[in-house]
Amino acid sequence: MSETTLVYQNRTYVFNPDDEKSVIKKNGKLNSVYKGFCLETLQAVIIKKLNDDLRNTKNIEQFKREFLFNINHSNIVQTLAYIEDSHNHYIVREFFDGIDLKTLSQQKKLTPSDVIIYVLQSLDALKALHENEIIHCDIRPSNIIVNGKTNEAKLIDLGLAKNRVDTEKRPFALIYSPPEQLLKIPELINVTSDLYSLGILMYEILTGKTPFHHTNPELLMNLQLTQNLEPNKKIPEQLFNVIRKATSKYEFKLPPKYFEGEELINHLFEAQQQRFQTSLEMKMALIEVQKNLPESKSFWKWI
Repeated sequence: MSETTLVYQNRTYVFNPDDEKSVIKKNGKLNSVYKGFCLETLQAVIIKKLNDDLRNTKNIEQFKREFLFNINHSNIVQTLAYIEDSHNHYIVREFFDGIDLKTLSQQKKLTPSDVIIYVLQSLDALKALHENEIIHCDIRPSNIIVNGKTNEAKLIDLGLAKNRVDTEKRPFALIYSPPEQLLKIPELINVTSDLYSLGILMYEILTGKTPFHHTNPELLMNLQLTQNLEPNKKIPEQLFNVIRKATSKYEFKLPPKYFEGEELINHLFEAQQQRFQTSLEMKMALIEVQKNLPESKSFWKWI
C-alpha cells in the first residue's frame, strides 16, 4: 500500500500505514494510530483510523466525538480534522512530543511535586472542558501525555466525553471510573466525576500501584464501590487529604442492587457533594500542598 493522502479544508495530510516507522498502534481496541505530516506546514501529525471491522454507527459516533468536542486549550491536544474517505474514518490531531504519564512513571521515579505539576495542568484542561459543559469521562494515566524535558502535560482522547446534560450511558473503566459511572447513572456524571478519576490517577502514580486489586473483575468493581482509599506512606498526609476528598464515595455496606433507585441516587449524590466541586477548587488545594513539599520545584508558571 502506498502513502495515504487525506484532505480537509485547505490542509493535506499524508501517512504510510505500511511503514513501520509510521505505525504507533496497529489494530487497537477501536482504531489504529499513525504518525504523518501536513504537506502545507510540514508539521508532524497523529492520524487515527477507525478499524475496518468496527465501522458501525455506535463506534463511528464515539470516534467522531473526539473532533466534535475539541476545545482550543494549551493543555489539550488539538484535533485538527475528521475525515471520511470512501468507507474509512480518520481523526487528525496535533503531534505532541511526549509519552503518557503511566509510561513516564514506569521509566522514572516521580516525586509528589512532579505529579502535582502534571495534575495542575490537567486541571486547567478539565476547567476548559467543564466550562464548555463537557465531561471527559475517561481520565486515566494513559490519557495524559507529558514532555519530560519541558514538564508540559496535555490531555488526550475525548472519545467517551459527554455533554453535561447528555443522559446516554457511557462505558466505564475499572479502577478509574467513579461509582456513578460504574453503576451507569449518566445523569449523575458531572465535574466531580472527572476529579474523582484524577484523584485515583494521582494515587496510582504516587504509589506505583492501583488502589484496588482483584483478579475477578466483578469483585474488583465491588471494591471500587465499597471502599475508600487507604493512606499510603509514599503520599504525604496533606496531599493524601486532597486525593481522599477528590475520590469521596459512599461506602456501600450491601451491593448497590439492594438499594431502591431513589435511595441509591441519593447516596451517590451526597458523596459527590463531599468532593471538590470545581477544577479550580482542587487546583488551589494542590497549590497549598505544593508550597509545603520539601522537594518543591518552581511551579508558579502552571498556576
